[in-house]
Amino acid sequence: MKKTELYIIDPDKPSLKSIKKVAGVLKGGGIIAFPTETVYGLFVNALDRRAVDRLYRLKKRPRNKSFTILISRFKDLDKFEVEIKPYAMSILKKFWPGPLTAILKTTGGKKIGFRMPDYKAVNILLKEVRLPIFAPSANISGGRECISQQDILLNFKGKIEAIVAAGRSPIGIPSTVVDLTNNRPKILREGVINLNIKNQISK
Repeated sequence: MKKTELYIIDPDKPSLKSIKKVAGVLKGGGIIAFPTETVYGLFVNALDRRAVDRLYRLKKRPRNKSFTILISRFKDLDKFEVEIKPYAMSILKKFWPGPLTAILKTTGGKKIGFRMPDYKAVNILLKEVRLPIFAPSANISGGRECISQQDILLNFKGKIEAIVAAGRSPIGIPSTVVDLTNNRPKILREGVINLNIKNQISK
């Protein structure tokens, strides 16, 4: 069994010391569990092929399904050379930061999912690590997402390098996933955002 370091933080006043430590874990190729406003996620350095491979195996996720990348500001999208249609930008500005995962297309034709969390500790981590972070929900593919400190410890202690715990996720429902790569948006997964985004899409 792998030794898993546990860091308990206050979501409103997260410990910078703890976040610096788990940022170091990510930079070193480790996997961490981290809270967000929706559910807990499993975070890895998206540029570390071995870490990403471990994450696929841990989640038992099909290799043809990519992971969402977390960003902390709109400017971060520039690094990925994504094309954003005017209607798509209006949706992003309405719901980011928040529980919306947007599928965007790069100038090279690749589709990538992005989310800008509305969660202080995540944004501090992103600024500290300064790397693209893959952040799928903390679960085995098809299984129930972890939404509490107890869930995450039960399911992932001894399997990953670190767990950051902050009690129960405020929303407790996965993000809504919407494909914004075509002329009209397409909801791929309805999460906490439902009627509001439909109203936005219809305008």
